[in-house]
Amino acid sequence: MKKRVLAAILIAVVFVDTGVSAQSEKNVTTQRLIWLGYNNKFRITNRWMLVTEIEDRRYAFPDRQNEWILPRVTVLRDVGSGWNAGIGFAHFRQSSPDNQEVDIAYVRPELRPHVEANYAQKPGAGKLSMDHRYKLEGRFIHRTSSAGLEDGYTFNIRLRYRIQLSYPLIKKESAPGTLLAKAYNEFMVNFGKHILYNSFDQNRLGIALNYGLRKDLQLQADFVHIFKERTSGEYLNQYVERFTIYHTINRIKN
Repeated sequence: MKKRVLAAILIAVVFVDTGVSAQSEKNVTTQRLIWLGYNNKFRITNRWMLVTEIEDRRYAFPDRQNEWILPRVTVLRDVGSGWNAGIGFAHFRQSSPDNQEVDIAYVRPELRPHVEANYAQKPGAGKLSMDHRYKLEGRFIHRTSSAGLEDGYTFNIRLRYRIQLSYPLIKKESAPGTLLAKAYNEFMVNFGKHILYNSFDQNRLGIALNYGLRKDLQLQADFVHIFKERTSGEYLNQYVERFTIYHTINRIKN
């Protein structure tokens, strides 16, 4: 188990270093964004769960729409030994151009079916926990030109891997007042005949605090650094303040 943990951390560090090296060599645009989201986990049975996510992603200065997730829905099934797996679909709406200083010219739809697998583990006898998420997305991106939207979609595949560490800073017998610290890294790689420059899609490095309001309701605040390669071969350096409400609905009869 220790070897798997070290390998996962090493992979994450390598991708962060790759992004930093590319940043020093390429043209980079820096942006600041605010993401506001709602995440609902609907527990249907002991094995089945429906997860629904909605998120509004905006540029901070000046305020302007960047993206909408409307919504992302995933059906997950527990398969045992710390694993669950699922299938889902997301509807994205991207405001173009991706420059907060310019008015929105058009909104580009994107459709994303995906499959994913998640693995939760305790690397030691302490309170620290580690989660791994593996996700494969199909991306149907609406065709565009300088004039706006065109007919049809392009298609490519994106592979995502996220490793996350969690540690309870305040742990109470009752859920209200619990505080959980998180640190995570996620990298994404593109595949497809339309991918010319951005085989490396992006890297997300984040820290977060998750506060328990109730047993079924938490508020999480994240600070995320995103290093993203554009289709033109240029780069985006994004600093994101993210606020998410996590809501669990449990319909399992005890």
